[in-house]
Amino acid sequence: MNKIHTVRWLAIFCCLTGCEQSKEPEFKAPMGPYGLPYRVGSLAGKPVNLGEEVRWLEYEDSPLLKSENRYKGYKPPPRNYKSVVTSFEIIMKYTTGAPLMRYYKAPQAPVKQYDAEQSDPNNKWIYIGVNAGVRYLKNTNLTEIFF
Repeated sequence: MNKIHTVRWLAIFCCLTGCEQSKEPEFKAPMGPYGLPYRVGSLAGKPVNLGEEVRWLEYEDSPLLKSENRYKGYKPPPRNYKSVVTSFEIIMKYTTGAPLMRYYKAPQAPVKQYDAEQSDPNNKWIYIGVNAGVRYLKNTNLTEIFF
């Protein structure tokens, strides 16, 4: 009888330890060329790495999109390639395709050039905004939106 109880307890213990969920290692974003980790996410179901050139980035659970996240102490969850990106913006010089990076370790010549040309109405810098998911325009008649 004592051996039966021992075997039962051993079986229960093995089941309980075997049923524990294995923890996945914490996701660590790859590093960008200037020492900052990329901001990662999923854009249209594809994994993306967004670097220092991104001016702003919005995820599906961002406080502007979800009213329940609009409190002062909101702390976003850790980001990985499952985090859905809804919008981001970069500034680029269209003649060269070079993005503007204001990060202090990035080359500063484009920043100085941008600052000097910014007030010129004929400057060669463009703003590129990308919207996806819930931010994507549902109305296909663009004349109603922009005019």
